[in-house]
Amino acid sequence: YQQAKEGVRAAEQGVRATEDRILLRTASDYIQVVGGDALVRVEEQTIALAKDRLREARDFFEAGETTRVDVLRAESAVKAAQRRSALARRDRDAALGQLRIDLNLDGDFDVGEPSLALPARPDEALLLQQAADTRADVHQAKSALRIAELEVSKQKGAYLPTVTADAGYVWQKTAFPTDRYGYAALRFVVPIWQSGEIGSRVTLARERERQAQLALEEQLRIVQEASAGRCSTCRPRPRASPSRRTSSAPRRPSTRRWPTSTAARRLRRSTSSPRRRTCRKRGAPSW
Repeated sequence: YQQAKEGVRAAEQGVRATEDRILLRTASDYIQVVGGDALVRVEEQTIALAKDRLREARDFFEAGETTRVDVLRAESAVKAAQRRSALARRDRDAALGQLRIDLNLDGDFDVGEPSLALPARPDEALLLQQAADTRADVHQAKSALRIAELEVSKQKGAYLPTVTADAGYVWQKTAFPTDRYGYAALRFVVPIWQSGEIGSRVTLARERERQAQLALEEQLRIVQEASAGRCSTCRPRPRASPSRRTSSAPRRPSTRRWPTSTAARRLRRSTSSPRRRTCRKRGAPSW
């Protein structure tokens, strides 16, 4: 009877775990839709910025300040931004379809951003206690352990003597030996030799109890790790030590000047060292 009660409790916790998974999946799909909307807006701004840079590169190219390569790079940046925008829209539509399935709704509907009014975060010990008390997987593991313990007790009870009592009253049509009679019996059974059957059943029940105990410890460890991961986000991160470059003296500004036009590049190549050009033609290393 106790095992049946624990089985009913485990089934109830299974229903609760299914409800929690459905709620978590719905919330995840909702967050993906909201994040998809924000990502689409960001990619649209990126496309606008890339188009502005493309127009600027074309103006510089027509004025002779840049090369054709810069224009091609700007065009590639525009195409890459458009590709990322298309991927963001695809992911957002997929998340919206999954959310529509979760909510059992047809047609389009508006998805608003969640409010940022969050309650105060409790301490780590309280979070661990709440997770252990409300998590359905932990309750199922506890019910399985209780069932295994009751099974061990039941199998050990097979070593004890069994007393049964039977009673009845018979009313039959035949008159031999009599048409009505009653009986009562008290039976006392003592297990003397069972060929190791009871011992093997007890051993098997103990192994199942050990497995249930390990499963419960695993669930508690999962709860602790998950809660520790959530609490670690509030802890202050250690500051990194300054590097040698930041602690040393300030770097000298570079005095190298780059040409700003195609004509300046050509002039610089034409006025380069003749020794260097000679070494390059002969194939010798340049110094």
